[in-house]
Amino acid sequence: MNKNAQPLEQTSNTSQRGQAIVLIAMGFIMLLAFTGLVVDVARVFVTRGELRRAVDAAGLAATSQFRQGATPEKIINSAYNLIVTHGIPTPVVTVEACNRDGTLGTIINNDGLCPPAGQPKRKLIRVTATAEVPMLFLQIVGVPNVQISGENISEAASVEAVLVLDNSESQSYDFSGLPGSLATTYASCNQSNIDDMYACLNGGTLSNGTTVIGCNNETIPDPNANFPLLTRGICQPFRKTKEAAYAFIKRLYPGYDRVAIVNFNENANLLVPLTGDLEGNAGSAINQINDMNVFVAPRNASQPNPNGHILCTASISNGPDFWKCGSSNISEGLIYANNVFGDTSNPPRQDALWVTLLLVDGAANRAPLNNALAWSDPQYGVCPDSERNDPYYRQKCRDADSNTRHKPDDVGPGFGLYDADDYARDAADQLGLDPERFASPLPGGKPAGVLIYTIALGRNSVCSNGTYTPPGVGGQAICDSPNPQFGDSDAAEQLLRYIADIGDDGSPVTGPCLDRAAPYRDASTKWDASGRSDDAGLGLQCGNYYFAPSASELERIFLEIAGRIFTRISG
Repeated sequence: MNKNAQPLEQTSNTSQRGQAIVLIAMGFIMLLAFTGLVVDVARVFVTRGELRRAVDAAGLAATSQFRQGATPEKIINSAYNLIVTHGIPTPVVTVEACNRDGTLGTIINNDGLCPPAGQPKRKLIRVTATAEVPMLFLQIVGVPNVQISGENISEAASVEAVLVLDNSESQSYDFSGLPGSLATTYASCNQSNIDDMYACLNGGTLSNGTTVIGCNNETIPDPNANFPLLTRGICQPFRKTKEAAYAFIKRLYPGYDRVAIVNFNENANLLVPLTGDLEGNAGSAINQINDMNVFVAPRNASQPNPNGHILCTASISNGPDFWKCGSSNISEGLIYANNVFGDTSNPPRQDALWVTLLLVDGAANRAPLNNALAWSDPQYGVCPDSERNDPYYRQKCRDADSNTRHKPDDVGPGFGLYDADDYARDAADQLGLDPERFASPLPGGKPAGVLIYTIALGRNSVCSNGTYTPPGVGGQAICDSPNPQFGDSDAAEQLLRYIADIGDDGSPVTGPCLDRAAPYRDASTKWDASGRSDDAGLGLQCGNYYFAPSASELERIFLEIAGRIFTRISG
């Protein structure tokens, strides 16, 4: 019995050992499968998180390109390339926007990103990306890859821009700069001959018998096709002003960004209210730029002087009416810009970036009528008696020290002191001051808090009297021996730097251009800067202020400002 029992025990142990090996092997397989599942699932979650972060960054990149006026291809490529650089292999990227009219090329239209009918479009971009994550272990059981996706909707600030352009007759005195034979034809046009000035601008017969159609009406071919929609007007430097405005508008997105155009001379005019119709159609922004003329008031041929305006000719410079010939009503231009941002019938978008570009070629020498001031002239506006009647100082409605700041009710010995420069600074405060921190300096509600850039054109902005040396490369302009009889020779630059500082951050206390201890010397009676800032040399760019020594610099400056606007962070 014992011999028969022994083999049975050995057979039982061998069987148990075989079963254990099978169970252990199966356990290893299950553990391996579970480990593979954990690894593959973890890879899916990690890659999906990275894809979502990549899509968020791609949305910002696409809207950044959108904000800068990039082509649709650049917008799409910026989104795709950013996702790839995040380590997502061969993603499928879709970029959508409101593109019902097809102006955004291959970007897919998404009606959900379109505004209600009649409202401007917003720069909304939806980026969707999908990718496949290859499986390391699950492919053993027939799951070769897993698809993941992510999406992002981002918005770039649209732009509500107002161009405020000086179109006074000082924008047409460079007849020597006309191209070809036109310089010879218009050679007799000069400030000493009023009849010639009217003919040279709008057409007529010159004193030498030559008949011209006027530089406002002349056409000139565009050899480089850079400005194909500018078909008329060769007055210099105004032609360059029009070209710079054209280039700026072309950087905007039709239907998304909007622009308004104000010009000013002895008065201001709103040529174009805020519109997204930037080019092509009658009344569009660029068409209005094309139609804009250098101003010269109509005159009655039977009268010795023009009706409503006196040109600043050599023959009148020493006469009692000299103060009437000012035609740079900067304050009214700024007031019109402010009205654009306060227009309830065509309101600016609250979520857009509000900006104004002001181009001036000289100091403020004219201002609007102020009915609250008894001495304000009904036709020629605010001009202190001291500046009308003083036979020595010939400032044309501003005092000799441009840093002397007066309120409207400041009164000197028998006359008011509030001048055209003061009025322009008040108008700039109304346009640019932060409405949450400062009160309105002019009637008409809170300040608008608008971002402002200023551009001074030509020597009269920095050296209206004296010996002028233009700035060299990286250097500053020089104005030697200025004549104190005509006040600050750089009055225009001082004013424009002040306006640029106000428009930089909405505060009169801070700013890169003007270096002063306090904004007001005595807030109860007089506003007065502590002095001329010397931290930026004559004619040097600082903050939001630019100086163009010649009109050929204007296009570069306008495009640089456009770049700064489109990269500025806006809530």
